[in-house]
Amino acid sequence: MEKYSLEEEKVDTEMLFWEKLIELQYHMVTAHGNLGSHQFGAVPQSWPLIGKTLPYWLDEKNNAQVTLIGNPLLWWFGSASLGVFPAVSAFYLLRRKRMVFDIPQADFMLWWTGGVLLGVGWLLHYAPYFLLSRVLFLHHYLPALPFKFMLMAVVMEHLLTWSRQVLNRRWVWLHVVPCC
Repeated sequence: MEKYSLEEEKVDTEMLFWEKLIELQYHMVTAHGNLGSHQFGAVPQSWPLIGKTLPYWLDEKNNAQVTLIGNPLLWWFGSASLGVFPAVSAFYLLRRKRMVFDIPQADFMLWWTGGVLLGVGWLLHYAPYFLLSRVLFLHHYLPALPFKFMLMAVVMEHLLTWSRQVLNRRWVWLHVVPCC
């Protein structure tokens, strides 16, 4: 016996594909609107810095638990890269507007396209949760997390390359130039 039948739900079988798709999307968005609150619920603002962890299992006898916490250093440095990328990009864009090219065009395009792609990917997976009024948990942030970590890798690679270049120039100025 089927759990749901067409007769019970009065489903219009004559709907067009797009009408059905829109109706299903509406039902998916509104289905969990009245869940109320939960002791382990967390607001989206706290997710990037692991403001509240999520216990998956709790033992009532000895208080043992399995908790979603992640690696705090990775999460914090990844969150910092979300601010470092726009700041460094703004610096480069302002300097380029003044015709000062700090890095070659190919390096800039690699920096810009990689960072923007990953930043937009992170934002598209994170921002919609601010529109929901239902209870949310830390695990809702997991789809955005890989974008944040990859952006952190782009920022770290760029900063390490830049610092190596600066140190090499400084070494030349401090050791070679005085000898001449």
